[in-house]
Amino acid sequence: MLYVFLKNKLIGADAAAPLIMELRARHPGQRVTFVVPSLKALQAIERNIVLYDALRQNGRIVQIGRRWEGAIGWIESKLRGLVWLISMAARSLSPRIIHMHFGAFERWPLKLLFHVAPKRALLADSAFHGFTERMVAFAQLKQDRKDVVLPSHMSAGLAFHDQSFVRQSAIKLGVPCFRMAAPHGLPSWQRWLDRAAPRYLDELSREQPGLDQPFFITFVLGFFGPLDFLRNPEAGCLALFEEALDVVTKSVPDIPVVLKPHVVTDMAQLHRSLAKFPRAKTVVCNLHPAMLAARSYAVMSNYYSTTQSTAAQMGVPTIEYTEYGPRAYAATEGGSVRPDHITHFIQRDPERLRQVLHDLTKDRKQPVRFAAGQMSLDDRLFNFLATGQLPA
Repeated sequence: MLYVFLKNKLIGADAAAPLIMELRARHPGQRVTFVVPSLKALQAIERNIVLYDALRQNGRIVQIGRRWEGAIGWIESKLRGLVWLISMAARSLSPRIIHMHFGAFERWPLKLLFHVAPKRALLADSAFHGFTERMVAFAQLKQDRKDVVLPSHMSAGLAFHDQSFVRQSAIKLGVPCFRMAAPHGLPSWQRWLDRAAPRYLDELSREQPGLDQPFFITFVLGFFGPLDFLRNPEAGCLALFEEALDVVTKSVPDIPVVLKPHVVTDMAQLHRSLAKFPRAKTVVCNLHPAMLAARSYAVMSNYYSTTQSTAAQMGVPTIEYTEYGPRAYAATEGGSVRPDHITHFIQRDPERLRQVLHDLTKDRKQPVRFAAGQMSLDDRLFNFLATGQLPA
């Protein structure tokens, strides 16, 4: 029995779903429980219907955190959580119980589960698109940035890139560390996407009359509030978003724009902004970024999003239309924080955006296939997740 402890951020679930699909393809009888830390995290997963369905089809979802506000909600969550934790700790004494977490065991009270089963805990790195030196320099510009403390509660690690903090910690601790490419390349996940994508996209087309064409532009949304790295930090990217949307709707008016909100996107503000573009073919949806990228002329944003890395790895053009402040612009050497995943970086230049859109929307005839090249996989990883046996 495998317990997968997810994070409050969706990226952990986005890494876990492909891994568990591949695990169950190799070990069909393996039972899996996904442990979600809060009601807010569960609701975010539920809104991302593709991810939610992928998790439900491959395991059971349990939410252990607070369920409602107020003193009663606080007391209820503590009592229920205590009962669950004691029960989970007792079950974890069994050698058949294996844990995979994305940092959950670094804090109390879940740290207890590591101490109960210290030889059966895999720490997976959720930053599966990598964390480059340029991203480190960029992160230092953020006022709320905290120094990274290397994780330590694992009997084995799973790293997706060489600069992984999990990999560094595993080396320091002298424990095994499995290494693989981004989990979106796993064959079981890609086969599932290939089968499922037409149904999800057909349903979206029926629900959204603006989606009247097979291809579209995907606009990945983020936080509309203050952002330290922009030229005008307090203004955030709201004006940038509206400016970019105005350019898109005027340059290629017949092409739908699919807007994918982030969990931090202010939906009320989004709808106020969309009201300024009554004739625009805009569609708001929460389909998985890989499904959207497969039908996109381009995937754009106002600052780099990890979802654009998924698109870039599928060969889909990506646009970052932003306005970095002087320090951020210098830190990124006049380009994106991830130039390997952003094909068109535009520092607030509406005319250039207009030209790029014209160039990218000319000759699209077929959707991008999800299947990538052959992926090198370590069978020992999936054997550990199924049996708890570490490689010799």
